[in-house]
Amino acid sequence: MTHFPLPTTRAQVSGHRFLVRRLEHGLVTGDTRMIHDPLGRRRRGILFGVAGCVLAGLAAGALALFVPEPDPGDAAVVRAESGALYSRIDGRLHPVGNLVSARLIAGSDVEPVNAADSVLAELDRGVPVGIPGAPGAVAGTIPDDLVWSVCRSTVDVTVAFGPPPPPPPADSGVYTRVRGVDHVVTTAGRVALPDPTTRFGRVLRRRLGITADTPVWEPPPELLNAIRELPPYERPPNSGVLLGNGRESWLLRADGILRLSPLQRGILLDLGAAERAVPQDGPAARPDATPEDIRLPATVLDWIDPEQAVICAIGDDGHLGVIGDTASAPGIYAPGAGVALSGDSTATRYAPTVVNGIGVDTGHGYYLIADTGLRHSVGTAGELAVIGAASPARAPWSIIRLLPAGESLNRERALEPRY
Repeated sequence: MTHFPLPTTRAQVSGHRFLVRRLEHGLVTGDTRMIHDPLGRRRRGILFGVAGCVLAGLAAGALALFVPEPDPGDAAVVRAESGALYSRIDGRLHPVGNLVSARLIAGSDVEPVNAADSVLAELDRGVPVGIPGAPGAVAGTIPDDLVWSVCRSTVDVTVAFGPPPPPPPADSGVYTRVRGVDHVVTTAGRVALPDPTTRFGRVLRRRLGITADTPVWEPPPELLNAIRELPPYERPPNSGVLLGNGRESWLLRADGILRLSPLQRGILLDLGAAERAVPQDGPAARPDATPEDIRLPATVLDWIDPEQAVICAIGDDGHLGVIGDTASAPGIYAPGAGVALSGDSTATRYAPTVVNGIGVDTGHGYYLIADTGLRHSVGTAGELAVIGAASPARAPWSIIRLLPAGESLNRERALEPRY
């Protein structure tokens, strides 16, 4: 006959618990009568004790979180509750104006350790030190797709660090005049034009469509120097004879022929070259001459009006960038963007997309560009790493030099008392 287990009743469970407690009581006290229950009092005492410890721990954690009094210990750089920075020099805390100065004094790119005012009040403090105007924060990493550029609008010269401005169309150019010398600026670079009173100068201007009504861009000389310079225009030697078949033209050389663009053909004809007519298959009878650089413009240009555009020199190679509508220029290239610069620097505004100090390597020296636009020289790459810019961005000196110069950043200067 099969027997199925019956469910346990509440009375059975209660009785089992009573017998277990009576057995524990007998084993511990030697008395199974259960007249008193000292073990129950002990258990309740333990539970209350644990609960009290937990509550005390929570209270201590709340005090540490909401009313902290951190002790900085022997930290090299300390930050007070007010945000003021202190540098530890020979065991004494000295007020320091910025994080860069504090790191130079410490000799490493340490982060400040927080300290309660009540703790600072008990520590020895000295006179203020540090380099005035040095950055308060430094960008540790710089995105690779950002470039340096300098742009001229109708009112400002802006040094920018961000996405590059767009290039102009390939068939456009900027007619430029600086210190009485005319230049043609294109995507390839800038070329000086001959004196307009010379025959060559007059021919070039007429063929390029330069008239008294052509818009002229007159930037500061320092800005023009940031654009890549190309060799000046010149008439090719031995360019007295051209060959033409009615559709194309070639320059006749001793070892063959060189193809000319229609504009180059017109310039040479205006300079007195003679053109010899040849049949359609005439050029096929002559070899190509040794390639050489014909330093004449190849195409007629569509001149950009500087009153209606922002014109920029971009990057190490100084190529041309143009933002066609000054009123709707994007981001850092918008009118009035960035920080206004005072003093007599060529740049009048500084507009970076990185808001902290930026370490740069120009190939001729190291600099830290503050978020205020000041250019601080730094002696070595090691010192640049100490202040937190271990991976400096590449920057052309022709653009960086347009910013106002600030204090040199070094440990000796940072240790100087401020009074």
